[in-house]
Amino acid sequence: MKSNFIDNVFDVNTLIRFTRRYQAQNHLTLLQATWQARQLLRLLHYMQTKKAILAFQRPGFSIQWVIATLTYYSDTFKHPFDANRIEISVPYWDVRNREWRTFKVESFLYWAPLSNGYFIEQLY
Repeated sequence: MKSNFIDNVFDVNTLIRFTRRYQAQNHLTLLQATWQARQLLRLLHYMQTKKAILAFQRPGFSIQWVIATLTYYSDTFKHPFDANRIEISVPYWDVRNREWRTFKVESFLYWAPLSNGYFIEQLY
């Protein structure tokens, strides 16, 4: 039987909190909101050791694609990254611009590992 990765790595309350934000802000069904919240938690886990391409919606309804990571988080902020502490904004290191930025939880749309060559070709 396949183990539930998200429940083993993150607090269940974080999944519930993210799911409720998706339902309230984006008017998604419970199933859709849960799927989206799980994708965000997978992204956060992946970015702690690797780079990823992610998409999120900006305030003007445009879509922002960035190469992001969290590998420098503990060195910069002097404490380890804890996804369970995220309430509204998700921090990330923008690899191209070389600075810390954030996006709102409910604006997250999609992510892929940076090693996905086909996906990278589609960005340019």
